[in-house]
Amino acid sequence: MTDMLHVIEQMEFTLGDSSAEMKIYIEDLKRNLPCAMAWETLFVDWDGRATVCCIHKETIGNIHEQSAEEIWNGPGAQKVRAAFLAHDYSGCNPRCMILAGRIERGLKISKMPR
Repeated sequence: MTDMLHVIEQMEFTLGDSSAEMKIYIEDLKRNLPCAMAWETLFVDWDGRATVCCIHKETIGNIHEQSAEEIWNGPGAQKVRAAFLAHDYSGCNPRCMILAGRIERGLKISKMPR
């Protein structure tokens, strides 16, 4: 996910002021990128509960019951990733700074946290 954002940033830098249509395309790409945390991190709490970040509300496994690889590739992680791809952030903490940044920049969000 981070690689995709890097590619988009490189496109912006390379194109400069060239094409209005390309700028619209790049902005649309950015707007449609989901939060990358579910593909980049695995947070394990003191009691073994695993989540995709330190404040995500949904537990995706427990390190005392599964290996890190099982949790990473398991149904809980896949469910969160699918939700993020659909821009569904309802499992997120409403105080998430990444989510706040998405809202501030006008990026796509279909479901807000409760």
